[in-house]
Amino acid sequence: MGFVGDIQNIIVDWGFLLPFSIISIFGIFAGIYLNKYINENQLKRGFGWFILVMALFILTEEIIGFKELFR
Repeated sequence: MGFVGDIQNIIVDWGFLLPFSIISIFGIFAGIYLNKYINENQLKRGFGWFILVMALFILTEEIIGFKELFR
């Protein structure tokens, strides 16, 4: 509903929005399919590790700087 209200006031980049939406819909169906094969506890644990790694990456990028990290 928020998007419908905002569409009158903003210019929508449909070239970005449509591919992003299609990929998101594909991801939803892939997640539904993979849900049959992945245990809930394994998924929670994997997500926790993913968040930890991303947090460390972001902290490193902010402290050291992205360009200096890969020189």
